[in-house]
Amino acid sequence: MERSRTINLSVLILLLLGLIFSVSSAFAFFQDLNVSSSVDVIVIQDSVSLVVTEDNDHARTWRLVPENRRLFTNDAEMIVLNYDVETNRQLAEPVNLIIEVSGITINQQTTYAHLVDVSIVEQGPRAIVELYEEPIRITVQVRLIEPIDEAEALALGLDLSSVNVADSRFAYHEIAGENIRFELHFTLENQDS
Repeated sequence: MERSRTINLSVLILLLLGLIFSVSSAFAFFQDLNVSSSVDVIVIQDSVSLVVTEDNDHARTWRLVPENRRLFTNDAEMIVLNYDVETNRQLAEPVNLIIEVSGITINQQTTYAHLVDVSIVEQGPRAIVELYEEPIRITVQVRLIEPIDEAEALALGLDLSSVNVADSRFAYHEIAGENIRFELHFTLENQDS
């Protein structure tokens, strides 16, 4: 009887250690992935410029991880980037400010760029907002979609439409700890257009 308890307790301890290892390795999956951005002044006409001021010092201290993969206090499931936009001269009438994201890369590669979700003012990768007398704040949300391959989808009972990479482990090794980069393009157009 005592031997049976010892074996059962040993099996329970091994299962618990396996669970702890599985959870810790899954949560560590994307630690050290970084987000960076850069902004320029855009000249609209000879004497009119669109002035974009970046307010993102806080974002440099966070590590982007997929949803439900946050383990450490500086892990974030979403990074929020803020830009204040105005013209250097007073506009005569309201205009549409069109903001588009392009050139998404991870470690200067586009292979897994589809795993980066960038939403501008909650409108997706392209947004249109009105710009007139006051500066406006443009908020960009960046999320990382977890790579899922077919074997993982089947093992987790997920729909096969959730498959987004051929090999999730390989994808992890390609993007873990690497920088995400993207470009924001700002365009002004008359509201009549």
